[in-house]
Amino acid sequence: MKQIWIKISAQYAHKSQGTLRSLGKIIKENWGADGSWDAVIEIPGGMQEEFFDKLNSLTKGSVETKILN
Repeated sequence: MKQIWIKISAQYAHKSQGTLRSLGKIIKENWGADGSWDAVIEIPGGMQEEFFDKLNSLTKGSVETKILN
């Protein structure tokens, strides 16, 4: 399993977070005052490439990520 921290800008946060919930387990999440959404999501390691492809597609690349483990 991989844990990945993501931060999505307000422009894409609402439409993206529902899809991301279906791809993995949300460990921690926070809505920013500016409408952005950051979360730690746990996904199977083999899904990492698919996860990042989907994330970039949803946000048009307007996302920050960091692999935690």
